[in-house]
Amino acid sequence: MINYIDLRDLIRLVNNENLSKKYISYLCNFDSSHQYRHNEIEAIYDLICFDSSNSISFNNFLYGYSIPQLNKEFDLLAFCDDFALNIEIKGTIEALDKARKQLIANKHYLSIVHQKLYLFAYIQDVKKIFLLSESDELSETRFDFFFKIVSTNKFIQIDLDGKYKSNSILISPLNSPNEFMNNQYLLTEHQSNIKNTIISFVKNNQNDSFYGLTGSAGTGKTLLLYDVVKELSKTYKIIMVHSGLLCSGHHSLEDKMNNVAIISAKELRYRELKDADLIAVDESHRIYKSILDKIEKWVLRAGKKCIFAYDAKQQVSKSEVCGETMNSIEKLCNGRISKLTTKIRTNHELSNFIKGLFDLSKINYDYEYKNVKIIFERNIITAVKIAKNMKDKGYTYISYT
Repeated sequence: MINYIDLRDLIRLVNNENLSKKYISYLCNFDSSHQYRHNEIEAIYDLICFDSSNSISFNNFLYGYSIPQLNKEFDLLAFCDDFALNIEIKGTIEALDKARKQLIANKHYLSIVHQKLYLFAYIQDVKKIFLLSESDELSETRFDFFFKIVSTNKFIQIDLDGKYKSNSILISPLNSPNEFMNNQYLLTEHQSNIKNTIISFVKNNQNDSFYGLTGSAGTGKTLLLYDVVKELSKTYKIIMVHSGLLCSGHHSLEDKMNNVAIISAKELRYRELKDADLIAVDESHRIYKSILDKIEKWVLRAGKKCIFAYDAKQQVSKSEVCGETMNSIEKLCNGRISKLTTKIRTNHELSNFIKGLFDLSKINYDYEYKNVKIIFERNIITAVKIAKNMKDKGYTYISYT
């Protein structure tokens, strides 16, 4: 974690760029990967100089903080008991719209810390400061308003890394349906961009029917798919198909989401697809080719859309590997595929276990997996009972049938 600082210390060597770079790296505890921007230091110097009284304390600010695992950086942050303060620095007025979009994104990320936010943009070349409104518009504000906020509130140091720990960022909609429905999670910028692309495809693409969402374990694939479905369910009727057994989380989400029916791929064998605008298939790398063919025929005949979420590396049964499910899905999508590349999950024990499970050459035989149990049961009914019993003991279970 980088250090909380007094902004007046940050600008002490503003007139010497080389020394300032080394000094700020030490002051803020930056690692070698942090990109130094001297123009930002000059802009912060200008901003502070608007305090003609030279009496305001700028203590307990964070400069250049990045959210762990998300690669999301903020220029200036400060926190008190009642609100969070964010200031983004831009060099020219031409970057004002970029600043607005950045602050809107920052509002999303900072909402996990405080509901009340002051979001400013300082533009150096015109020496003006702007405030983001509740309606997400930027309007010029007075410096005395900004300085009043800084001078009349006591900023404190909080464990920001703890606020953004992985279980606050990457939740499972199935394990935490209430938190999911209450939007108590974050999407990365990469995930948000993919979300917008998929939604635009569903709403605006008149010529194509299939879209693919792929990514390895821990990249938030299922969370993103359910987030997209939750957004689209405001105006579309959706059938979600899950390739495995449905759990209590599936039933809970179906009860909570309007216009969404969640069914297993097995159930799809015995029912017709109808009364839907969109099909979303989770864990689609595990569905049988016959089920995929049924989905394809209905989508094309009804003129609807379909989203596949999959990870080819997670194919585990002989029928999945030997079948041409993945090739067929990618052929249907015809290049309309978004890939999640950044792992968010950081449980090293689970990560090492999964690597060894899917590639025996990567097993670390000296590593003791204290929180992992493997249970083999041929009878599916007994297996489900065992899995549910383990879940009651605090385990998260994954079943392959």
